[in-house]
Amino acid sequence: MKLKILITSLLVLSFSVSTVAHGPEELNEVKEEFNQMPVPDFLGTVVGDQLISFELHSEQQVEQIGVKMDGTEIEEIRQESYENSTLEAEVSADHIEQIAAAEEPLEALSEMLQNDEINYNAEGTANKVRVYVAETLIDIGAFFS
Repeated sequence: MKLKILITSLLVLSFSVSTVAHGPEELNEVKEEFNQMPVPDFLGTVVGDQLISFELHSEQQVEQIGVKMDGTEIEEIRQESYENSTLEAEVSADHIEQIAAAEEPLEALSEMLQNDEINYNAEGTANKVRVYVAETLIDIGAFFS
């Protein structure tokens, strides 16, 4: 359940930023809202201390969002990607909406990852292991949800 909250939170964050936030105040609101959500400490080893660049596609545009994680909290969020990202993800607004609306968000996310509908790239061996762990947890969570 807590993993589901984390994944859904990240997706809602992406969706919120791509459709609503257009300035520093809105981005700060998204950051504060995300940081108040419960996230289990062990997930910090998977998502913690990452520089994440999201490329969000909608019908009208492509937006770049940069998220700097400090453990399981967002330290910084901005409307541009990081040049030295440790994790890059490419997703469409439609896919985010589908996952957020799904009865089983983890299952929907797992299927999209397996079908390469959501693309990502981890830099460095340690981060590739972290992503593998995250994928495995998502698959396990989808199985039990």
